[in-house]
Amino acid sequence: MDLVISTLQQSEMPIEEASELAAAARQFALTLFPDKAQTYDLLYRPRIQRVMNEKYRIM
Repeated sequence: MDLVISTLQQSEMPIEEASELAAAARQFALTLFPDKAQTYDLLYRPRIQRVMNEKYRIM
């Protein structure tokens, strides 16, 4: 997840591609740990949303 967050922060990708990356990362994490969706949503979703909000100025 740190790699995804770092990529989002440092790259100049369009918002659509960044959203796809975030969704793919979540799907991959849930493939590895299928019963941990709630944990993912508590730990990583806010971090990714914060990066997206700061970079693309979305609310």
